[in-house]
Amino acid sequence: MTKDDLIETLASIEHTRWANWQKYLHSTCREQPGTSGRRSLVIKENDVEHWERQIVTPYAHLSEAEKEADRNEARQSLPVIIDFVAAWLEESDLYANAEGPLGDKAARLWREAMS
Repeated sequence: MTKDDLIETLASIEHTRWANWQKYLHSTCREQPGTSGRRSLVIKENDVEHWERQIVTPYAHLSEAEKEADRNEARQSLPVIIDFVAAWLEESDLYANAEGPLGDKAARLWREAMS
């Protein structure tokens, strides 16, 4: 996997995360007629207050439940990053020595450490 491949894979994960958020957000809104005959969605007042509080709250000050929700999102990207680093280690000359390449061993140790 190249760096560009990694970026594309992470971008795809991010798009899916965003799309799932939008589905959730839309499901919590009230529907009302729009000005051009289209529908409009109105976010509930309690949700606006909740999300505005989260927007200005640093991660360290979030509740444990809010932190766990963010951790769950981060966990979606972790396998891709682990595989990318492992492949890089396997192919890298950094881990070569007089006894032979250590890239495979380094990649295995990396995967074990991240599991």
